[in-house]
Amino acid sequence: MRKKINNYMIAVAIIAVLSTALLVSYVLNGVIRAQAIDALRTDCIILSNVESIEHYDIEGLRVTLVSSNGMVIYDNTADISTMQDHADRPEIAEAFENGEGSAVRRSDTLDEDTYYYAMRLDNGSVLRVAADTENIFSIFGNILPAIIGIIIIMVALCIVITRVLTKKLIKPIEKIADDMSYKQPPEYEELVPVVNMLKEQHENILNSARVRQEFSANVSHELKTPLTVISGYAELIENRMVNEESVVRFAGEIHHHSDRLLTLINDIIKLSEMDSESVEVIYEDVNLSEVVEECMGILKESADQHNVSIETDCDTNAIVKGSRSMLEELVTNLANNAISYNKPGGNVWISVKNVNGRVVLSVKDNGIGIPEKHQDRVFERFYRVDKSRSKRSGGTGLGLAIVKHIAASHKAQITLESEEGKGTEIKVIF
Repeated sequence: MRKKINNYMIAVAIIAVLSTALLVSYVLNGVIRAQAIDALRTDCIILSNVESIEHYDIEGLRVTLVSSNGMVIYDNTADISTMQDHADRPEIAEAFENGEGSAVRRSDTLDEDTYYYAMRLDNGSVLRVAADTENIFSIFGNILPAIIGIIIIMVALCIVITRVLTKKLIKPIEKIADDMSYKQPPEYEELVPVVNMLKEQHENILNSARVRQEFSANVSHELKTPLTVISGYAELIENRMVNEESVVRFAGEIHHHSDRLLTLINDIIKLSEMDSESVEVIYEDVNLSEVVEECMGILKESADQHNVSIETDCDTNAIVKGSRSMLEELVTNLANNAISYNKPGGNVWISVKNVNGRVVLSVKDNGIGIPEKHQDRVFERFYRVDKSRSKRSGGTGLGLAIVKHIAASHKAQITLESEEGKGTEIKVIF
């Protein structure tokens, strides 16, 4: 970056120097022309007032007198008998027409410019004066070594200044690159938005890395536990180290942990699909009340096993824009949590209501509740308040994480109210 800035600034400096030289040349050339024509006009006025032009000589000045028909009457530098008609000369033609005229013609042999000024006299003839002057390019040619030396010095000076300025400009950026913590504000106000963006991205990257690391560790642990149990029981049965009664019990444990393992794998697959941007989700109008009623058939058996009763109170026309399968997953996970973390003889209330133009799904129970210190983290992946109870109930710690993800994809808001020993209510507001 520093090298590029150096090169750019040096290129700009060289272009600026050359452009300035050309512009100055152009301006000086115009000034020289204007001054030369002005001087010739003065000489012409003086000559027009003398009695005899032939006896009045100005050093370095060519004087020509042209009659009204264009013929040369007098010229102080040439034999008029050999001179052609001058009526077609630009400055003379302009003088005949407008009273005065001027022109500049270059002499390649002498490498000079000849300036002409013509003025129409009262008798109809035209008096023309001319003088040879070095043009700006000839002047520059004479002082070319000095000009080249000045340009070299200016370019060298620009290179030095460029390096100093580049170092000063790059220093705050290099400082930011060296210190990703951004403890001190940047020297340039223009860098504040960039620093804030980089800081946010840096924190997101670190957070994502931490989440992936924790997720990998949790998945490994959660998969290892049931597999270890299954492997242990299977080995005992294989080596005939248990009696027939124990075989049935061990087979039941193997079945239980296999179901838990399958549930865990299914939940991980669901989360992976939700995280993947390549999976296309079709959103349509879905009656959330119908979804709740359909899920009751699946949940009834689990509720009976836990000795928990379920009551529903749903508006018939509660339409949300979403994915039906994902909404079924959301309702099932919330209800399963309310059933699993309840007390024998407990209740679960599920309601779907239209409130102020929004559809509100509420899942409430009078179970064990969630301690206040855990309430901010229950939607994290693999986070469980009571790990021993989760293992007994077959929980994976991913249910509420899936709920949070589904709610986010439907742009819904989740609220949680809970009191330890009294129960929990989770609302999803669409």
